[in-house]
Amino acid sequence: MKKVLLVDGNNILHRAYHALPLLKTRDGRYTNAVYGFLKMLQKILEQENPTHVAICFDKGKNTFRHRKYPAYKAQRKPMDPELLEQMPLIREVLDWNGYICLDSEEYEADDLIGTLAVKTAAAGDSAVIFSGDKDLLQVLGDRVSVVSGKKQLTDLVKIDEKAFREKYGIAPLQLIDLKGLMGDASDNIPGVMGVGEKTALKLITAYDSVENLYEHIDELPQNKMKEKLINDKEIAFLSKDLATVITDVPLDFSWEDLIPRDKKIDELKTLYRDLEFRSLLRELNDLKEQGPSAKARQSAALSGNLFDLAAVKEKPFDLKMVGERKELPTGQAVGVCLDNDQLYLATADNTCCSLSRGEQAAEIAAVLADGQLKKQCADLKSLYHYCFEHQIVPAGMVGAVEIMAYLDDSNCGSYQLSALADRYFNYDTFLFGEEKTAAEAALILPLTRGFLRG
Repeated sequence: MKKVLLVDGNNILHRAYHALPLLKTRDGRYTNAVYGFLKMLQKILEQENPTHVAICFDKGKNTFRHRKYPAYKAQRKPMDPELLEQMPLIREVLDWNGYICLDSEEYEADDLIGTLAVKTAAAGDSAVIFSGDKDLLQVLGDRVSVVSGKKQLTDLVKIDEKAFREKYGIAPLQLIDLKGLMGDASDNIPGVMGVGEKTALKLITAYDSVENLYEHIDELPQNKMKEKLINDKEIAFLSKDLATVITDVPLDFSWEDLIPRDKKIDELKTLYRDLEFRSLLRELNDLKEQGPSAKARQSAALSGNLFDLAAVKEKPFDLKMVGERKELPTGQAVGVCLDNDQLYLATADNTCCSLSRGEQAAEIAAVLADGQLKKQCADLKSLYHYCFEHQIVPAGMVGAVEIMAYLDDSNCGSYQLSALADRYFNYDTFLFGEEKTAAEAALILPLTRGFLRG
């Protein structure tokens, strides 16, 4: 039995680009979208373990929808140049990883995905769509599910037909009727003027479809809403048509084409080295050597050094953000780190809050001067500079994690928290996007416990 993973390439690449900071290589190439895409793909592959994979991209600027309605998606801004330059790169990387990429001048990626999903289900197999585009929810069925990302890139949520019905009260395919009435601003689909989601849901729940609604339009009370529906009848049908995912695109492929090929490991190693994808490069080395996993090999290598991974009882990246310092558990040591705008505090259970260097400067001063509050710190030098500049007498600073890391390995290239996260926990804090520094603060106490062996 096949399990087919269908990836909405443009959607996932856009999400990765906007979720991560603008990472650049030393020679100035932008890589954040490609890196984030690969990490998200890695996560969904681990979660779903598919037998077949297809990555679908948009290609044409003159699809049948654009010809039918020239204003379709006309409001969208041009792609950021920093993202545009990564488009050819992601196709190359995916090809070398053994995955087929599909596109069409005539149809959108949604149509390719919808067609493959329906074909998969018709063959008695299961399809998993990986996309944050709600348009694709219309193809949900007994054998078709949709996985999308949450705030953190590798935090995924899965929805099936039952969950959709419970949330919206309609069948997945009725989503196109809903959009026929309410439109879709993200795609510049007009809908009936003045009809929002609440009214559209009420009408579709009562009449099932746009067609049936207009067959019974005389049953509606005479009011402004009825007048709008009558005046915009053609627009309602056009909007439904534009919102409909095509599920019978003529595709020239065999199912064998979707079986992942062997990775071109040597080429990928060269590319990942050039792109400075250290964690991905390390994983490739493990494949090449057919040895133990990175984590297992790392633990073995560190077993004779200062750091003891077994002593780390916390899950360093199970982050819980709170709004105020008073919400942090009391009577505990905290990890402390400072960036350009905020001071971050994290307790052993990974509860974290941030204090603004502007509006909450007085509270920051109180934290740094509190001798009863034991603080394990990162970048102690910057913290002391801050204290000197603001006439704060620091107290309670009981450890500096970068010094511990240096004592553990004086040949390590970097002692920044992001580098230590990669080295000791095989994890990338960049995946937390805007919460990257908070994730690094939550790393300090687990690192300290590992260095001090409990």
